[in-house]
Amino acid sequence: MASSSDDWITVTSGNSGYGNGIVNYSVDDNIVANSSTDPRSGTITIAGYTFFIDQEGISCSYGISPTSDSLTSVGGAGSVSVTASPDDCSWTATSNDSWITVVSGDTGNGNGSVDYTVEANSTADASTDPRMGTVSIAGHIFTVTQSGLPVITGPASLVNATDGAAYGPVSFTASGTVPITWSITAGSLPTGMTLAPDGT
Repeated sequence: MASSSDDWITVTSGNSGYGNGIVNYSVDDNIVANSSTDPRSGTITIAGYTFFIDQEGISCSYGISPTSDSLTSVGGAGSVSVTASPDDCSWTATSNDSWITVVSGDTGNGNGSVDYTVEANSTADASTDPRMGTVSIAGHIFTVTQSGLPVITGPASLVNATDGAAYGPVSFTASGTVPITWSITAGSLPTGMTLAPDGT
């Protein structure tokens, strides 16, 4: 006599017999109603003996979107969508660089999102070189690329104006990611001259 103790294990042949014989059985996929990732165990009783069956749970599958972001030297914020299947699959998000901060969604189960901020690339040791950092999210790498400070070239000082004569032009150039805004940080312009944020 052979009988299963669990509804996901079926004795397909050999449930009864005489003398030597073989009991064949089948095991259902471990996809239960709540899509659990937990393993499970069951038994078949055969001729008074217990035959044990251990089955693994569903493997977790993860995805993130987008996989990268690009920001100017002023910094900013963003969000990454996380997909996880089944629903009870857990995940974490960790920044691998001090200038990138995970502000929400550092842990989660199932689908979710990760919000992050990026500091301005204008600290005391700031470079004109771009920098790249990463955030580890659910086994994936999210890449952040940030431009460096712009390089400004132009005259170090303005020449004196002549009363009644046109002044200029005075040209400055800046490298970096547009848009770049201009402002006076020290001193003042000659009377009648202005500087707009767009450089005009």
